Amino acid sequence: MHSVGLVLHPERDSAEAVAAVLGWAAGKGAQVLGIDAEIRRLSSAAVAVTAEELGQRARCDRCLGGGAPAGRS
Repeated sequence: MHSVGLVLHPERDSAEAVAAVLGWAAGKGAQVLGIDAEIRRLSSAAVAVTAEELGQRARCDRCLGGGAPAGRS
């Protein structure tokens, strides 16, 4: 299974973008991974993982909400 990792802006509402990614991934049979604290903030269906796991498991990373905050690229 392919996986997509999400990194969310800590202050912006990314719920709509996350929903779009989840819908796209469902149609492609891909798993969506997100950093646990960020994903819990949205009550998302993405699989919560640590930042380290995200880097190891995601085949593709996407930043939502205006890019990664300083120090997280």
